[in-house]
Amino acid sequence: MALAGAVLGIAASVTVPRYGVLPDLKDLAVEDRKTIFFELLLPAIEDKNAAVLEQRATIDEVTRRYSGRPYLAGYDRALIEPIAAQYRLVDWRDDPARSLAELARRVDTIPTDLALVQAAKESGWGQSRFAREANNLFGEWCYEAGCGLVPSARRPGERHEVERFRDVGASVASYIDNLNSHQSYDGLRRRRAAMRASGEVPAGEHLVGWLSRYSERRGAYVAEVRGMLRSNRDLIAALRAGE
Repeated sequence: MALAGAVLGIAASVTVPRYGVLPDLKDLAVEDRKTIFFELLLPAIEDKNAAVLEQRATIDEVTRRYSGRPYLAGYDRALIEPIAAQYRLVDWRDDPARSLAELARRVDTIPTDLALVQAAKESGWGQSRFAREANNLFGEWCYEAGCGLVPSARRPGERHEVERFRDVGASVASYIDNLNSHQSYDGLRRRRAAMRASGEVPAGEHLVGWLSRYSERRGAYVAEVRGMLRSNRDLIAALRAGE
């Protein structure tokens, strides 16, 4: 992806890799930092969403073959098994028709604007300790000792860590898988599926209301993310136009 600096006035000295480890943005002006941060994440989000669409095409193909049959053929079970595991769908063999319908709800893209804004919100525009030291842009937790960084404010008896990712792309992929599989976001997935069924294209503003369980701050968190979607709409549109 070409750097948008020629259009948006970004300092030419900042290099934006396709995606990897975050560059140091602390010395940039606020608007420049935002633009570089978004441009860094765009290819990671688009690549992950493209991979999700490939899986979705597999589900659609298997669903077409299954229609009218009493069971899934062996080669179709082999195709579905890893997808079902990735999206946390257990006992999927018990009722293939129901399971394929549920996978169709889960295996879908996350709006680019929503992913960009949540990354900015959760990572302080890439400046948080967890973003800089663990490539964790979305505040995701893990529960095995040594899997990440121990939060300084972790209370006695708690065992969670903030997960460490090998690069920005892995963090983005985990975030999208989380929204597509965790029970807390079932409402988001159902809203997205309803929009798909009516021929609408979901955007961040349509799904943000179902993110109240992403944060202990619930409604206040949703309001802040919604505000960020609105205030950064033009910047995101400009960057996507230059893809």
